[in-house]
Amino acid sequence: MLNFIKNILIISLIAFVGFLISSKEYRDYFDRFLEKMAKEIEIHSNYYLAFIVIISAILRFHHLGVREFWYDESFTSILIKQPWDGFFTFVLKDLHPPFYYMCLKAWATIFGFSDLGLRSFSAVFGILIIPLTYCFVKKLSGNKVLALSTSLIFAVNPFLIQYSQEARAYSFLVLLIIGTMYALYNRRWFLFSLLFSIAILTHYISIFLLPSLLIFAVTEYLKSRNLKIKSLLALLLPAVLLIFWAPIFRAHFDHAVALLGWVEKPQFKDLLNSIEIFSLGKSAGGLKSLSILTLILGTSTYFFAKSTKETKLKGLFLLL
Repeated sequence: MLNFIKNILIISLIAFVGFLISSKEYRDYFDRFLEKMAKEIEIHSNYYLAFIVIISAILRFHHLGVREFWYDESFTSILIKQPWDGFFTFVLKDLHPPFYYMCLKAWATIFGFSDLGLRSFSAVFGILIIPLTYCFVKKLSGNKVLALSTSLIFAVNPFLIQYSQEARAYSFLVLLIIGTMYALYNRRWFLFSLLFSIAILTHYISIFLLPSLLIFAVTEYLKSRNLKIKSLLALLLPAVLLIFWAPIFRAHFDHAVALLGWVEKPQFKDLLNSIEIFSLGKSAGGLKSLSILTLILGTSTYFFAKSTKETKLKGLFLLL
């Protein structure tokens, strides 16, 4: 009965939003209300950002050392306790590059090798993600409200909170990827090259940034018809790094095929389910799942339709 009532309320909310969007009178009122609220938020944006950062810190440090290490965290703990002379030999037994482990080993010498000491490294970077996201989105869109909204979503996202409470590289990696894209958008070529190289040495999933980077480079060239030598040199360090690291990457890849054989082959039907789990922390399933995704899609479509052409292109860049 309770689930039935929840589903009715969600469907009613979707219908109400649809009614507001379809009715010109209410849409104009809704637009005026949003504009008034946006002006108020922009005036005190720094205070709102500080509040969001505090919330993110509370969520990431809450019960940080309570859970016992799971398997991968235990491996991290064992690995960073190795002496430096045998450290890199031990790293090759993992499936990931060594940079995170090197940083965490240095961190642990100061803050200790306890559960709390090791996880606090990820928690700190998980908090730093919030102001960096704000700066990036504000630079990209010129809209403080959108930047604050994105920061709030990042602050309460269940996966980002979980990543910030694990002695693994994921929280650090998210910060590096956002920093890489921010440096790229600002044409800070040396910083972009450095951060992208560090990201590759932190986790191999960073390599999947390449398609987005190439799309950005092509669109910039088509707009200006001017290929700058600095932008090409910025890819030199990551390219040399990938060539140098290729044999180790191949060894890790071959090792992964054997170790990750238990992972089921992904199917297209898993896509929406993955988006839902990443957004909400779990799969709602059934009508509730469809309703939530419809609400998110409808609201996003409404704001995307009202955006200018330039803003839409920036949104498409972020989506890619």
